[in-house]
Amino acid sequence: MQELKKSNNKYCVNYVNGIITISANQSISVSSVFWDNERANLLIAVKLYSSDYRKNLDYIILDHTMKIVDVFTETEGVIPSFLMAPDKTVWVRLSSTNTDKIRESILPLENRKRIQSEKLLTEFVDNFSVWYRQEVIYFSKDIFNKEKKDKIGQYIFDKSNLFKSRKIYNIPLPSQTKVMSKDDKLQLINSKYPKILHREMLLDGVISRQREFSLGIEYNHLYPIKLSFDGDSIFYVASNNQMFEITINEMGCVVKTNLLIQLNDVEDIFYNIWEPTLLNEAYVVRFNFKDGDGYIVIKQGEAIECWIKQNGASAYRDVLSKRLIELESESLMLTNIQKMSNFKCALVYSKVSIESLDENIKIHIFDV
Repeated sequence: MQELKKSNNKYCVNYVNGIITISANQSISVSSVFWDNERANLLIAVKLYSSDYRKNLDYIILDHTMKIVDVFTETEGVIPSFLMAPDKTVWVRLSSTNTDKIRESILPLENRKRIQSEKLLTEFVDNFSVWYRQEVIYFSKDIFNKEKKDKIGQYIFDKSNLFKSRKIYNIPLPSQTKVMSKDDKLQLINSKYPKILHREMLLDGVISRQREFSLGIEYNHLYPIKLSFDGDSIFYVASNNQMFEITINEMGCVVKTNLLIQLNDVEDIFYNIWEPTLLNEAYVVRFNFKDGDGYIVIKQGEAIECWIKQNGASAYRDVLSKRLIELESESLMLTNIQKMSNFKCALVYSKVSIESLDENIKIHIFDV
């Protein structure tokens, strides 16, 4: 296959007041973000709102100082998702534009001449991923059909570190599963309100242990940060306009309920909690509420920052310190949190509406 060609699109980077702005010569939005730890590069796949559908995806490569190293244009597909081969080279999963059917293509970001022919698979749309036995596995769930089983996608490489095949495994119902990996086993959480179902499973779908317990409060959404049948399990739990840290012991009993934050100055309830990002001893957690979005930084059971942006605002405001992160645009919102090290992550702000003509994306490097 042909190598990626350098992009003809123009990008520039500015750094002002701790915010990195990447500007383009046309409207753009972030499609996917990945940290290449081997090369200390931040990879950002951006969608360009151009008339040429086959050339509307660029890969921007930034070094650890957030300077642009290179920009390439993808011509084999859209909607990329990054993954890493066993030899630490970066690959992308793409929705192929080389066929009229909905198909997935798995290609290396660089050195594509190694690939003799493109393998097209039925598309696997993942929602999240976890580390499992020294590899990343991907999870897919249909949020509109709770009767449909969640699935696991495993991408297999050969001894030459070329993509070989993909295996799909079904997770037994119920669906809408949240997953963590512990001791070579998958820990599964499902909400069966008012109960929580906790299951332990190997990749083949065999459930080895399960239990049910209650959190002791009404809740809108939850995410586990620690799961164990033999010790404590810890959850971040959204209940109306409050967020709690709740600890469950091995007997399934609540042993601690800790109020993290109460959003008194925004309307209505937490709509969603995203997968927490662990940095040293702190967690960075995205959330959505009726009139906007935000993120909270939690360290040792205490909220040390809580940033929110209401619809129509052009800045995120820390409700604890009253500080502002100025984005200078109403259309930009937090779309990605990408871990870069045990102490640092990139908060990426992009437009989410196709009606917006914003030509910028912004990055805030957060250090613990």
